[in-house]
Parts: sequence; C-alpha cells; structure tokens
Amino acid sequence: MKSILPLIFLSTALTAFSQSITAKQLLKNTITYHDPNNTWANFNGTFTVVMSTPNASKRTSNISINLPAEYFNIEAKRDTTTTTYTMNKGKCKKKYNGKILDSLNAKAKNMSCDRATHYKNYYTYLYGLPMKLKRRWHKPKSKRGKENIYG
Repeated sequence: MKSILPLIFLSTALTAFSQSITAKQLLKNTITYHDPNNTWANFNGTFTVVMSTPNASKRTSNISINLPAEYFNIEAKRDTTTTTYTMNKGKCKKKYNGKILDSLNAKAKNMSCDRATHYKNYYTYLYGLPMKLKRRWHKPKSKRGKENIYG
C-alpha cells in the first residue's frame, strides 16, 4: 500500500499539470519550429536523398524545388540507370539516361507524368507539411483524442 500511494499521487500530479493545447496552437508551434522565418512559400533549393533498400543497390536522387517558379526536378541514379522527371508550371518532361522520352517510350520504361506529379507532391508535402496545413482551406479540428492505430 505504501508503494501505491506515491504512484497514485504522481499520476494525478502529471495529469493535473499536463499541457492543454488547441489544434491551431499546435500547428502554429510546429510551423514556428520548422519555418521560423516564414520562407517556405519562397523555397528555392536543391537537396540529395540517398535511399537504400534490402537486396537492391542504393538510389541517389538529386531534387530541385522552386516553389515561386512552380518548378520541380528529380534525377534518380541507380547503378547505370538515370531517370529524370521535371514539372515546370504543370508541364511534364521525362528523361531516361539523359534522353527525352515521348509517351510511348516512357510507358515502356514505366515512366509517366502521373509519377512525376506523385514525386513532386511527395517531396513538397514531406518537407513542407506543416506549412501546407496552414492554407486557408484547412481548419484544424479543436477536438483532441487518443487513437489506437495498431488495434
């Protein structure tokens, strides 16, 4: 009984002093941390991602994003193969080992403008998610709760 009393006191104290934060405040805090100078809307930069997977050689992707110019480019190299997807103001270009592909040749290489759009959305959302959530159309719910994701 003596060891249970401090445990009950501690859990009650932690519950009483825990933070209560709204969804809007959480989003604001997240953006302040990830984009303190509010520069994401003007992002223009290049970065490299190296991906390794079991039973495959590494893939090195050089990614360029220029949000004001609506430009996205990803050049991925694996072994001797280089694939390049470019989205420039909604227009798509695909290259395979440096050669521009038409839609027929691109299909044979399993390349498409849908995949280019997917890569653009993936990388701009991955690195800019908190700022994307700030858009006017997104209204964070004030309701908080716990969810059991894995059953």
